[in-house]
Amino acid sequence: PVTVGGVKLTTPEIAENGNRVSIEVSAPGAEMITLIAMGNPQPRVVSFEFGTLAGSSSGTTRIRLMKTQEVIAIAKMKDGSFKKASNTVKVTIGGCGG
Repeated sequence: PVTVGGVKLTTPEIAENGNRVSIEVSAPGAEMITLIAMGNPQPRVVSFEFGTLAGSSSGTTRIRLMKTQEVIAIAKMKDGSFKKASNTVKVTIGGCGG
């Protein structure tokens, strides 16, 4: 089961241009964090993997969003559990050619 909480996901509330939407995510104790945008042609956007030498379990990126949708971050924790967070991003101009 995936539990809500333990993941901090920072997204804009409104993205005027879906071609470049800044995303920040962190989950202390995570070994991997995956970002998913179900409204996109390719929903799995990016995965960050953290090794033993990683200073923190966090990542920053820019993604494309085709339309207004929920962005989901799922973290696989070192103990094998899964945690998630999600935010809705309103897109005024789509960024995936749609």
